[in-house]
Amino acid sequence: MTEHMEVPREPAIVETLVVAPSRRDWNLLRVLAAIGGVAMLIGVSVVTLGLALLAPVGMIVARIIARREKMSLTFLTSWIGAAFGVCAALMVVALVFLALLPGNSLASIGKTADSVSAAGSKQPPPAWLERIAPGSAARARAHPANPDSPMVRAFTTVSIVMGVVILYSMLAMLIGTLGWAPSLLLTYAFSGRWLPDT
Repeated sequence: MTEHMEVPREPAIVETLVVAPSRRDWNLLRVLAAIGGVAMLIGVSVVTLGLALLAPVGMIVARIIARREKMSLTFLTSWIGAAFGVCAALMVVALVFLALLPGNSLASIGKTADSVSAAGSKQPPPAWLERIAPGSAARARAHPANPDSPMVRAFTTVSIVMGVVILYSMLAMLIGTLGWAPSLLLTYAFSGRWLPDT
């Protein structure tokens, strides 16, 4: 009686051969990532007047800091680095813009804001405010706001500064994100990883 011997099968090797992509497929993905990254970076650079090109610089700085602190670079820290790179560029652009303004421009902007505020204070409160808070129109007429008072000027100044900071931050995050996405594609194209080793 002869025993039937079954040849042992190695499922791990067979599954690896079936599931794992070939080296050629990986190279094709990297080439496509390079083409897509370059095309996206050129497109967003044109739209953002070149500010998006500073997002990769911010990512490199974030990588240097992560390496020095012996931390791993994550998607979040690389995105923050990209946003801060654009933020620094926007600060330089704002300072150059302010330096190129004529000397009396800020004074004229202040006068325009004061005249708009004075014109607005003469207008009666809207009808919906009277429905919500009866008697508000009478109180507004009895105690009109003085646009020259220090409290109103301080409130206006703080409101303008906060609005500019919020707008500036949102713009830096938006442009940083537009430069961050193609930078990830280019990092993958050149290193085979989405984020470089730290």
